[in-house]
Amino acid sequence: MRKKTLLLFLCFAVATAFAAPGAVLAKKVVKLGFIGPFSGGSAYEGLGAKNCFDLAVKQANASGKYKYKYKVIFLDDESTPATGVGAALKLTSDPKVIAACGHWNSPVAFATIHIFHRFKMPFMIWACMHPDLTKQGYPEITRISSTLDVENKDLAAFVVGKLGYKRWSIISDPTVYGVANAENFGQAVKKNGGEVVSTDFAPVGTQDFRPILTKIQELNPDAIYSGNVVMEGALIRVQMKKMGMDFLYAANSGLYPKKFFEVTKDASEGTIVTKPGIAMEKLKAWKPFKKAYDEQGYKEPAGWYSLYAYDAANILMNAIEKVGPDREKVTQEIRKTVYDGLTGHITFNEDGQNVHTGNVIYVAQDGDWKIWEESDYATGKRKLPPIRSK
Repeated sequence: MRKKTLLLFLCFAVATAFAAPGAVLAKKVVKLGFIGPFSGGSAYEGLGAKNCFDLAVKQANASGKYKYKYKVIFLDDESTPATGVGAALKLTSDPKVIAACGHWNSPVAFATIHIFHRFKMPFMIWACMHPDLTKQGYPEITRISSTLDVENKDLAAFVVGKLGYKRWSIISDPTVYGVANAENFGQAVKKNGGEVVSTDFAPVGTQDFRPILTKIQELNPDAIYSGNVVMEGALIRVQMKKMGMDFLYAANSGLYPKKFFEVTKDASEGTIVTKPGIAMEKLKAWKPFKKAYDEQGYKEPAGWYSLYAYDAANILMNAIEKVGPDREKVTQEIRKTVYDGLTGHITFNEDGQNVHTGNVIYVAQDGDWKIWEESDYATGKRKLPPIRSK
């Protein structure tokens, strides 16, 4: 009996000795937050970005290279400021959440950035484009995506300065995003020697743009600019075609999501948009990323702005790895970022804005975006709508 007892004791001691180091080396769990529209009209982009953020965290946890194990709290903002505020308060009130990333819609971000600042939580915006979001003097707020003023400037230089479409009608929504688009593009048109003959605003959710388009048709401009998000922008294009309006149609990257083609189908042909950075198809990291993304079985495709969420996750985790799970220290470390990611070279200026290197011009050709220089329109095989003001 004594021998059996002694043997059991020794076995237990040995097992405990080997188990103890594992317990000591167990990684501390660090929480991250992600907020986006997972329901409603912008869910297409929000879910794609959620997937990309999720993939980056899964890859980090599986790599064995990180000191901490990361867990993400995903919250739906429904593209509404009130819901976004509720999500921000939930994240900031949890001391285990060290950093967060969020928002597709600028109005939602304007409602939440003050909360993240108040609770001193680093917050990286992955898509909102209003330039003033990073001009509030909040060290916690950074933005990895581009701004609409830069995009509109480059777009106007191309469609007005290079292609020669001088007379423009603008349709936008009355949100801070839509108003800023209308103002910035209008200013850029004038700087390139063009003029804005009309500006109309229709609320987000508008289905029938025919009254506005009828007025524009009578004005007979060279082109129409959309300052809307993708659903409204797509509906405008469809209704233009149904009304026989053969005008050039252009927008910034708000219409770049593939949802545009799902709604417009053949009506998309010849639409011109911008996209910040470099062409996704030219990125060295695109193929291995796409392979890893597809292997996860995500239902929603990864669009351009979704890729910013992927890079944002890696930047947040890298900062935490360097300075530990401390909100204020992570805030300071993020501002020092020099990172070559999926979307290109990333650094932040004194406002916390990612410093971008221009925009790519795309044209809709055969149901997809084609880099302008590689398109049939650039070579003259296909023709854009006529310039009426000549």
